[in-house]
Amino acid sequence: MTRIPSSVSVASIDTHSLIVAVPKAGAVDIVSSVPREVAATMLRQLADQLTTPAGRCKTARYSGRPCPVHDAKEPASVADAYRAADDQAAAPFTPRTERERWQDIADTLNAAEAAGTPVGIDLDGTLTDHHMWSVIWDRDAGRWEVAGYEDDDQAAADDTSTPAPSAPPQFEGELTGEAVRDALDFNDGDRDQVLATLRDVLLDTSLSRTPDQALAAARILLTAHARQVAALIEAQRTNVRAQWGLTRSTRGLLTGYEQSQKIVTAYADGLAIEQALATTDTETGR
Repeated sequence: MTRIPSSVSVASIDTHSLIVAVPKAGAVDIVSSVPREVAATMLRQLADQLTTPAGRCKTARYSGRPCPVHDAKEPASVADAYRAADDQAAAPFTPRTERERWQDIADTLNAAEAAGTPVGIDLDGTLTDHHMWSVIWDRDAGRWEVAGYEDDDQAAADDTSTPAPSAPPQFEGELTGEAVRDALDFNDGDRDQVLATLRDVLLDTSLSRTPDQALAAARILLTAHARQVAALIEAQRTNVRAQWGLTRSTRGLLTGYEQSQKIVTAYADGLAIEQALATTDTETGR
């Protein structure tokens, strides 16, 4: 049967600021005597009221009266709409498109975390679960792509190309003991002769070296360094004796200097002997 309303209301722009007619079939008809911005604000306020729990909470249903919490909001009015439109126009415009995109990314990561798939970031910026799947940047495609760990293994298996052999380095000579001694003579005027020579030997890539040649270079440099330390001890001993003389108080100190110098000198002499023997063995072909 057809429902016949008990009363019919007539609305016009003379008595109403906004009229919205929603027929059961056809387009919605909106007539307004206020600016479009104000009308839009009024419609948003009405939509907010329809989506709130006003009149639908337990208190309102049980008591039959408006809820003091959910129904306390006053209905939208034209004055409120004008004020809201003015506030929105005065507020600085902040584009939210970029933030919304990043929010979508954050929501996706949170959804993965909630689903039991934690996402981490490798040092190269790859998003990965550190187990099976990754999201990598495909430079050729210019976009992010999903890749599994087995993809890398398969790509490595498919790559059967043999790398081209690199050219052997070209040396100008060998790191002989004579070359190391020449470097020591060259750095004779340096503040630390042995340290400067060690730097030059390590940086010189023009000379080839075998393990035996490297050991010989180390013996020569350590011998020179030990003799440097022995000379420093002798200089300190001479300075103390010249300043304080040979007394009962300085005798023990000077003896200690002398013994230390003998120990360091013996160490240098031992290295020199080892190097001489090694050179002899090399020359005789042992």
